[in-house]
Amino acid sequence: MQIIITSDNSNTIYVPELDEHYHSVNGAIQESQHIYINAGLYNCIYRGNKKIKIFEMGFGTGLNALLTCIEAGVIDVIIEYHSVEKFPLDNDTVDKLNFGELTNQQELFKRLHNASWDSKTIINKNFSLTKFYSDIADITIEDGYYDLVYYDAFAPSKQPEVWSNELMSKMARCLKREGLLVTYCAKNSFKRMLREMNFHVENVPGPKGKREITTAYKL
Repeated sequence: MQIIITSDNSNTIYVPELDEHYHSVNGAIQESQHIYINAGLYNCIYRGNKKIKIFEMGFGTGLNALLTCIEAGVIDVIIEYHSVEKFPLDNDTVDKLNFGELTNQQELFKRLHNASWDSKTIINKNFSLTKFYSDIADITIEDGYYDLVYYDAFAPSKQPEVWSNELMSKMARCLKREGLLVTYCAKNSFKRMLREMNFHVENVPGPKGKREITTAYKL
């Protein structure tokens, strides 16, 4: 794996075997902020939620968790954050990422990565974290538990198995009624699948370098 600098000076990771990046080369932080915070977290907050349960597909670099934890403190909401990761990054790679430096939250970034797997960690008064070291297909998720899903897997063209009807049905079941799923993926076939699962799907303008993203509310 190779660490590269994106257009907003934040890092991403390039995986040669998949010919895929963890984040947009047009800016890793700006992409995560636009999709998962602005289109995801803020939409939950605008609906009056003060206690938000989030499930993230793909802990990866921890960037989404970091930005979410920062926003929880700024807005003063309580977030219970669960994330699954089948291939955690090694410590040497994490230490080279500059997300903590660019957000002035280096210690927070380290705490998120140093949190134990498969157990709940209280990060601060606004944010708790549970990281599951597992394949998403193998974990048990309670039906109707989450307010928000960040679906941040590798692209369907690279890992089609994690965009399957079976896994999307699992995401649908774990969301509360009117819960929100947000993702960078805007493929028409993916959106059709969500509609067939009784989601209200909206096309949202994407971050720099991407025309659209997808938000989907469970009806």
